[in-house]
Amino acid sequence: MSVASLVIIDDDPRAIELLQEALEDQDGLSITGITDPDAGILHVLKTRPEIVILDLVLPGADGLNLLERISHSTPMTDTILLTGNYSPESAVEAIRKGASDYLTKPVSVKEIRKIVARLVDEAAKRSRAIQLEGELVGASSFQGMVGRSPAIYDVFRRI
Repeated sequence: MSVASLVIIDDDPRAIELLQEALEDQDGLSITGITDPDAGILHVLKTRPEIVILDLVLPGADGLNLLERISHSTPMTDTILLTGNYSPESAVEAIRKGASDYLTKPVSVKEIRKIVARLVDEAAKRSRAIQLEGELVGASSFQGMVGRSPAIYDVFRRI
């Protein structure tokens, strides 16, 4: 059973392969790798994965602009930005535009596994919270009326 989906957008197929190998045995994680930035962003907007690993430098695309599109269109998606050229300015800009993390290549397998495990856990907790909220709304409604106060429960009971 897949708990979280992860999309890797990187123009280097070898980088995608290495990340997939590093993360393939993580429980509850479904991984898709995409080398074309346009196809990658369309896939993310369509499938709304829980996690995206995004290369900062992509041919014909600006990783920060893609990050911003992902953050605005799928705010529940955690995005990890990868770069081969670290600069404090781009790190600050990435976090400001919605990155969950900003990592420099080459990425430590241990570090990426730890970060992704944390994000998968957070995604599972968000999913469970949404499920519980739905159950609570269902339990707190009667004939189209919704409420959780003692007074409204008394009204429901009397009806």
